[in-house]
Amino acid sequence: MAGRIAKGYGRRRIITPMTRSSDRTARFEFRVWNADLTNMAARLFGTGDLPAVEESTEIYIVLSRPSPFNAKIRGDALDIKRLIQRQEPLELWCVHLKAAFPLSRSILREQVCSALPIDPEELGRSSYDRMDFIQSLIEPNPELTVVTLTKRRRRCEFAGCIAEFTQVRVDGQTADTVAVESEDAKATMAAIDRLGLTGTANRNYQTALRQLETLAKPSGDRSTS
Repeated sequence: MAGRIAKGYGRRRIITPMTRSSDRTARFEFRVWNADLTNMAARLFGTGDLPAVEESTEIYIVLSRPSPFNAKIRGDALDIKRLIQRQEPLELWCVHLKAAFPLSRSILREQVCSALPIDPEELGRSSYDRMDFIQSLIEPNPELTVVTLTKRRRRCEFAGCIAEFTQVRVDGQTADTVAVESEDAKATMAAIDRLGLTGTANRNYQTALRQLETLAKPSGDRSTS
């Protein structure tokens, strides 16, 4: 349930999968990272009831160099987003591919190889299940790194945007991330300003995971209460 909000931060409502706009819609995104952003969570959620925690384990495919693609495996599906443009400090992302395993050779050739540095000539099978994909095409590739992480995420609507506070754990370290996103660039910028994040660097998951050692601290029993 949505509760009262601290004065000055506006109304918010809890986001569930049914209240999100279409996953195919391009959205402006802004994300910050730090070892501890619980003070920012307080700004997002105010004094009302906290949104429920969504816990998940996800596998990110991290490229060794900057790329306009962000790929991850969540559940039994491959999810790839594409960066359309930068409108500083915002990034406009859209869905490039959402496909369940097993992935056919044609999907891999036409949609995955264009996003990840995988040689189409290496596709020796007619289809790849999740394990085949990771072990045969990702792990042997020197340009790609498999990063398994767990997330504890709370989401709400903030200043007309979708907002989230997430605690990320990977390799025994944790880092916090706060993000806002909207189809409207002006609304996203207004939310950034209201959160006091104007002038802070926008770092997407690909960028942050390449720099994780500078963001994280040893895992402990941390929670947002």
